[in-house]
Amino acid sequence: GADAVPDGPAVIAYGFDLRNPEAIRWAQERAGELVTNVSDGTRSAIRALVEVAQREGRHPHQTAREIREVIGLLPRQAEAVQRYRERLASDGADDLVIERRATRYADAQLRQRSITIARTETLMASNQGQLSVWESAKAQGLLDPTRTQRQWLATPDDLLDTEVCLPMADELTPLDEPWTLPDGRKVMVPTESHPRCRCSAGLSFGARE
Repeated sequence: GADAVPDGPAVIAYGFDLRNPEAIRWAQERAGELVTNVSDGTRSAIRALVEVAQREGRHPHQTAREIREVIGLLPRQAEAVQRYRERLASDGADDLVIERRATRYADAQLRQRSITIARTETLMASNQGQLSVWESAKAQGLLDPTRTQRQWLATPDDLLDTEVCLPMADELTPLDEPWTLPDGRKVMVPTESHPRCRCSAGLSFGARE
């Protein structure tokens, strides 16, 4: 791969459809760290599920279904369900209708939380794993930091975050330095910017401006 790098400016992007041992290792050690309101046991279960997703190339929706079995609602989600119950009661709904509708609402809230965790954690592991590969390549002399930068690769569709990801699209940063987000935060991989971020990074070769 290093031999194929051209002498002139170029950008190389990486897909996450291949198994990356570094991504698997990151999932084993770090997945689930950002998940809030869960026990240590639940966090360990999430870490194991994300590791399996990386090892077997599972779709985030499959991982989300498995995560849904081990997590509960966030406090704010539980409060929203309770407010929904109270609103139904004030509208005169009977107990059976209240229970049925509140259960469906709670299930939808739990489904959204599990999807958020699955997408965030699996893509975080992929991005962090790719960063580790590049750091190793730099240490072995395969990547020259004086002519190699990382480029923010956004997913240009209607789900693209317009506050963070759109302004960061195609932004370059030195190989071993973070990007600075519009709000001043610094991130080493795009998926650190916000939950459900689907951005990734590529390498840009050529003299820095």
